[in-house]
Amino acid sequence: MILIPVYATGNSRPVCSAKHKRFIAETLWLFCYYYLMTLAEIVAKVKTLDLPENSYIVFGSCPLAAVGLREANDVDMLVDEVVFKDLRRRGWQILQKGPKDNPLVYDVFEAHPNWDFSQYKPTLKHLLATADIIEGVPFASLAEVRK
Repeated sequence: MILIPVYATGNSRPVCSAKHKRFIAETLWLFCYYYLMTLAEIVAKVKTLDLPENSYIVFGSCPLAAVGLREANDVDMLVDEVVFKDLRRRGWQILQKGPKDNPLVYDVFEAHPNWDFSQYKPTLKHLLATADIIEGVPFASLAEVRK
C-alpha cells in the first residue's frame, strides 16, 4: 500500500515556500490519501467477499495492476444479477455515476450489474471465458479491457 498525501487550498494555489505563512494560516488543509493496491491486496480483498465461482469478474484498473502496468485504487467488478441482489441485501450502497452506470459500492469495491460503458458490451459469460485467473480470482483479460 502506498499513501500519497494530497492537499487542497482555498484558492487551489500550491504552497511551496515560507513566504506563504499567512496564506497557510488562512488555508484549510484537507488531507486525502490515495490508496494504491498491490496485486496481493486486490486478490485478498476480493476473496473476502466469498462470491460464487463464475458469478463475477474483476475489471477496470485491476487487470492492469495485475500485470504491473499501473496501480489500482479501487476494485471494479462485473457481477451477475444474483450477486448484485445479494450485495444490495448486505448493505452495499447504490452510487449514481451516470444514466447507465449505477454500481453498488462498499469499501474499495464497485459492483456493476452490466458492462455498459461504451459501444462494446460483452456479457459476463464471455468475459469469464476469456479471463485471466490469478490465485483463483477472475480478471478481465487485457484484450477485453483494451476494447
